[in-house]
Amino acid sequence: MRTALFGSVLAGVLALASPALAQDSAVTSGIVAYQAGDPVEALRRLDAALADPGSLKAKNVARAYLFRARARIDAFSKASALSESPDPAALPSAMDDLLAARAADDARLASQIEEQIDRLAPLLVLAAAAATGDTAATAIPWLDKVERARPDDYRTTHIRAQLRLEAAGGYADASDAEISAIRADLQATLTRYASHPPPVPDPTIPTVHYQLAAIARLRDADIDAALRAIALGLEAAEAQEKALAKASVPEADAATLRARLLTITEQLRTFELDCYLHAPDRREEGIAKLEAATKRDPGNPILWAALASLLEPTDPDRAVASWEKAHELEPTGFATVFNLGALYTNRAAALLQQANALDDHAKAAALTKKANAEMEQAVAWLEKAHALDPTDLTVVKGLEQAYIQLERMEDFTRMKEVRKKLQGG
Repeated sequence: MRTALFGSVLAGVLALASPALAQDSAVTSGIVAYQAGDPVEALRRLDAALADPGSLKAKNVARAYLFRARARIDAFSKASALSESPDPAALPSAMDDLLAARAADDARLASQIEEQIDRLAPLLVLAAAAATGDTAATAIPWLDKVERARPDDYRTTHIRAQLRLEAAGGYADASDAEISAIRADLQATLTRYASHPPPVPDPTIPTVHYQLAAIARLRDADIDAALRAIALGLEAAEAQEKALAKASVPEADAATLRARLLTITEQLRTFELDCYLHAPDRREEGIAKLEAATKRDPGNPILWAALASLLEPTDPDRAVASWEKAHELEPTGFATVFNLGALYTNRAAALLQQANALDDHAKAAALTKKANAEMEQAVAWLEKAHALDPTDLTVVKGLEQAYIQLERMEDFTRMKEVRKKLQGG
């Protein structure tokens, strides 16, 4: 009787304990499967173990989350290596597991957990950075997870800002709330970079200033704020170039960084020029700034071209000299020769308009002769532009009109045929 009673009590105890024991056992068997190189089986067992984390022994909670994260990462890597379609949710889910493992606060596993976070965070950032179109919005929460894991990483907030912008459809289409979130991410990027600068120069920071300038210009209609942001971007680009010259970086990597810095510097200069062109009251300031820049860096064709663009409306003679300097420094630059052709064409047209308004035949003839001399200059530059890009229809049409004005009918007929071919006629 006692034995039967004891047996029934024991059976009851075992029945009550078996679910928890089974879950703890699943943790062990899941870890064994992982260590045996079977991440899929490990995931199956660890999913069962974590169906009710509260039922696990305290020592098994962090272990279960840690090894499930490792199994997710390995399963993803294996599928990628086999050219299969890996589960896109695997890496974000692995970060959730690692954050849960960290929260379990198991000192024995702390270093392993942080090691896996260090391994996973860059993968998630790269995956998010590759997201485009409809996937951009999906990738934003991935970076939220990375931010929780590594709150000081400036790359996370920068890429998230870019994803927010793409998901919103650009600066013009983004809502005020979306612009606010983008701006906050960009400003956080600057703060984090200042607090934890990387050992290798990074063009990210001048790019961030460019993006803040774009918000100021396109959304706030604040040219002053845009110019301040651009100035900070140019300062940052120059500082990065100086740092790169001193850094111990393989030449191939250094060349890539220099190219990226050059690109963002050109973009900042172009944007600065656009701001000055749209702010007539700031034009003289822009001219003075670019004149000083050409003195500091006289071999830079971008600066001379920007100066020429600002000078054109008020001082066309100096604009011509600046364009010609830009051409001298970069003979194959299409924009430079095209703009010189357009500038001489406009000067010729202005002189012809004056001539047509005169009743004095002699004075009109003198102005027409002067206009034709300007048009000959225009043709010389437009022909160079046509040689650089024979498919540019604007250049071809410009040459047609110039040849007519100069009564060069054979050249006009030849260019007319070129235009017909370009237009599919």
